[in-house]
Amino acid sequence: MSDWYCLGSADDYRDGKPHAVRAFDTDLVAFSDRAGVIHLLDSRCPHMGADLS
Repeated sequence: MSDWYCLGSADDYRDGKPHAVRAFDTDLVAFSDRAGVIHLLDSRCPHMGADLS
């Protein structure tokens, strides 16, 4: 089962930059790849703990 949540306009994330997103009491980072596909990850690097946003 999947749930979908609107976090803004897709075009807002297609500027080549990472974007900090706070949702579901979690810090996330949203970005698009070269094909324009938007990805959403935990904003903390699991290896070094750096903020990816």
